[in-house]
Order: sequence, then structure tokens, then C-alpha cells
Amino acid sequence: MVKAVLPNDVVITGLGVISPLGLGREPLVEALAQGVSAVRPLTRFPVEPWTQARLAATVPDFSLEEVTGNPKESARASPLFKFAWAAAHLALQNANLALEGELRERTGIFVGLSWFIAEYLERLLKKKHEGRLHEILPIRIENIHPYGSAGQLSYLYKIVGPTLTFSAAGQSAIQALEAALLYFERGRIDTALVLSPDVLSPYRFHCEAAAGLVSSSSDPENAPRPYDQGADGAVPSEGAVALVLERGQAARARGAKIWAQVRELRTLSRPSRFPPAPEGIGYPPETLTGLLNQLDWDRISVIYGDGKGIPSLDEAEARGIRQALGSHAPRVPLTSVQGCLGDAAGTSALFQVAAMVQSLSSSLIFPIRNLERPFCGQELDYVVGQSRRAEIELAVGLSYGWGGSHSLILLQRPE
Repeated sequence: MVKAVLPNDVVITGLGVISPLGLGREPLVEALAQGVSAVRPLTRFPVEPWTQARLAATVPDFSLEEVTGNPKESARASPLFKFAWAAAHLALQNANLALEGELRERTGIFVGLSWFIAEYLERLLKKKHEGRLHEILPIRIENIHPYGSAGQLSYLYKIVGPTLTFSAAGQSAIQALEAALLYFERGRIDTALVLSPDVLSPYRFHCEAAAGLVSSSSDPENAPRPYDQGADGAVPSEGAVALVLERGQAARARGAKIWAQVRELRTLSRPSRFPPAPEGIGYPPETLTGLLNQLDWDRISVIYGDGKGIPSLDEAEARGIRQALGSHAPRVPLTSVQGCLGDAAGTSALFQVAAMVQSLSSSLIFPIRNLERPFCGQELDYVVGQSRRAEIELAVGLSYGWGGSHSLILLQRPE
């Protein structure tokens, strides 16, 4: 296990969200608080007849120009960068932070990508198949290169600090966040823009369906079903989340609103095949024990679990939490946002962080949607039905990536 060595005081001052529930932080919070689902029948592209999967959670169309105020660059943006730039712009706006002067040299960009270029390459292949490739030439290389989003943000905001991209399936955003924290610890940066965008493409949808990871339900009101014994798979999703991180002393000096303090980040790997067989995935109990031990459970107010709606994964996660917490298990609330949002690949971990930030701010724990017959039953304190009021000091987030990577993030309410 790797435990990130954190500087004493790194805080989250900006939060930008592009989600299937709408544009910005407010629609996300309102929908999660009420248990409203973003899952709908998939209409963006045709679904192959060999799969029964028909549901997804997609972002409603929006004008990037209206968000950024930059018509020229907005018109040139790929679907992926549209999400990335909009989230970054909203995060910087939320932080009330202008990247000017020396700050540009002390700011880093850390991007996590999972299915990064599929939707643009599919467009090229379709045009080629139709004999119309000339219509989109010359190709904008930043739209198909993995580094494209980070590079374009660096150019648009004139940031000359470290600009890095990470790809590790569902842990892509966590690795980006971990790198940012290490740069803070080494004194290399004073501000970080950490983000993860993901666009649902036909390629990604059908790959996940072929692997047996996607729900075959046709009822958007009842899928996915995190931690439920009747679950049959995840619902693919998309979106983008951006975080602005600063040194706490500087944030307080400029009068910034502090959403949360980042207290700890732990990562470990349990190597597995990629992609894994459905029956072979999940957290073994000892993995979660390794992540969760040495935490002061008397102070932990809530766990935001992965809870994708994939039965083997969710059952292993639930049993691992039960084993790791021991006698604390019935007293620590457990929830997941993927019942409302679906599984947005690498972006899901930052959707989870966004929900944790809001819980710390509002003293509200969001409920798990569609949970009726939970794994481990009453041995775990699942939050179901409606949001729960609680005094929240520390929130734990757990996430998992295909290939065996696991992580824990610990956020604290600002003092």
C-alpha cells in the first residue's frame, strides 16, 4: 500500500461539475439529495442487437461558448475537451481564482483519462467508411492525442507549471490527484487544477456490454442497483469534474471559500487480468482491510463506496468493509452515488469526491438509489430512502479500477 505523503494543509477551493444531472454543482447536489436518477434509454447512437443493454446516463447538450465566453476555441473543441474545459472553467470560477502572473508558474494541471479518444476516432472511422474523410481534414491532433486536454488547458490559461496526464481506467482521476498532492509536498506548486472528463462512445459502451459489466434492465427507474442482491450490472455514464487545490494558508489569506481539506490518500494494487471476467472482479476483504485500517472510526462520519451495481464487485466491497470496520460497521453510514449517476469510468471517483465535499458542507448524506436487498444486510448502515442529516467531520471515499487498483481518500470539513 502507498500512503501519499501530504503537506499539512492542502484544501479544495473550487469545484466544477458537468454531469448527466445538468451543468454545474447545484443540479448535482439537488438530484443526489432527492435520489433522482440521471439514467435514461440510450438514444445518442444505435445499440447493437447482440446486447440487451439499452440504458445510459448522458450529459444534456450545452453551449461551451456560453460557459467560457470564447467562441473561437469553443467551436474547435472535441466532445471530450468540451467537457474538460467547461468543468475547469466552472472550478476556477467557483474558486474565484484568476491565474495571473507568477501564479501561472506555480500552478499544475493534472488530468485523468480512461476512454480518452474513442469518440473522436469513431467519427473519423465513420467518415472514412463513407468515403468522406476529406470533410474533416486537416485533423486537429490535440483532439486525438491523450495529452490533448491537458495541453489545451495549459495553452488557454497560460499555465507553465507541470502539465500531466494519467490513464489507469477507473483510477485515472485518483492518480492525477495523487500526483498533484506529491507536487504540493515537494514544494513544486501552490495551486493545482485536477480534472477528469469522460465521454460515452459506442466503442466504450459495447466493450463494457461485451464484457458482461452492463445492466440488461430496460427500466431506467430500477438500474443500476448498488449493493443490491438483484443487481445485474452497471449503467455507463459520462461527464467531467474539476477540482482546484490550494495551500490552505494562501486560500485563507485571499478569503477563498474552503470546501474541504484533503487529509489522506491511500492506493494499492491487487493485480488482476484486464479486462477481468465478471466473476473474478472485486475487492477481496483483505484489500479493503489494508486500505481502511489505522483510521479512527470514532471520527469517521460516512463512507462513500464505489457501488457500481456489478454484483460480484459490490458484494466483495460490502464484505470487505464489514470485515475491515469490525464492531464499527453498523455505526458508520455507507452510501454510493452511482445509483443516480451511473458509472462514468475514470470520472466516477471525482463525482464521488464532489458528493463528499457537498456532504461536508451541507451535513447531508445522500442516499443509495435502488437498494432493497443489501449484501451483508443489517451488518452495514446503508443510507437508503432519503438523505440523512448528520454532523460530518471526516468522509471516506473508496474507488476501484480495472486491473486491480484500489484507493481511499479522506476529506475533512474545513476548520
